Amino acid sequence: MLDINYADVIPDIEYFVNRKSTPGWSIVKSTIDFHDLTYIYGGRAVYFANGEEYKLQQGDLIYIPDGYVREAYTYPEDPVQSFAVNFHIHSLSGNRENLVLPFDRVMKIGISGDIISLYSELDHAWVEKSFNYEMRARAIFMLILDKLFNRIASGLPMQQEDERLASVKQYILHNYMNKIELNQLAAIAGLNPVYLGAYFKKANGCSIKQYITRIRVNNAESLLSTGGYTVSEAAMKSGFDDLFYFSKVFRNSKGYAPSVLLKGKTHS
Repeated sequence: MLDINYADVIPDIEYFVNRKSTPGWSIVKSTIDFHDLTYIYGGRAVYFANGEEYKLQQGDLIYIPDGYVREAYTYPEDPVQSFAVNFHIHSLSGNRENLVLPFDRVMKIGISGDIISLYSELDHAWVEKSFNYEMRARAIFMLILDKLFNRIASGLPMQQEDERLASVKQYILHNYMNKIELNQLAAIAGLNPVYLGAYFKKANGCSIKQYITRIRVNNAESLLSTGGYTVSEAAMKSGFDDLFYFSKVFRNSKGYAPSVLLKGKTHS
């Protein structure tokens, strides 16, 4: 259980990155003056926190508090892919010196569809940098922290996702721009296609098709936010070959048309 009420904790994001590392990526050893929360969604890396070594892989989340000595590098043969948030902590009841979040140094949370979706939203808000984006990014990050707090408060261990489903999600994350067949995913998981579909939905609260569509829409949103892509190009690069269908599912998912992003407007 949590010994401190964290309901009034407010994170202030200093830096966020959807990191897709090169084989030579590393973080130089230094003392950080912020909190680092990094979620590994692909590849592998080695992190050091105050000299302690942590070998990380897909589904791991590492938390390094303010004041720690941090260092990291990836495996050249399996470059790490991660969402990294560097942030400060404030409190509604006044600043708390040396406030540390109640997380283990490494938490094995698996490849969680809802967590990935929230990080994708955070990625979009950060790269778009529309009016008041800091508040939106903070709100999304607080939802991520809330999910972690609730798991800790429940007294239950972090959920370990079935490796078969994790392998399916990993394949989707790397191949969403291509046509994906259920039989392909079933072969990867070593399961009957019908059973896989039912099992995936029970574990994730959405069908495989819905999960693929979510990843594709989030990627298209990110591409359009960064600029340089037409709606048609963003759709094609995200795995949609029907522009009308893409526009329809995008609007249903986001509540606004993809063309809105081309005009530099925020959605309402």
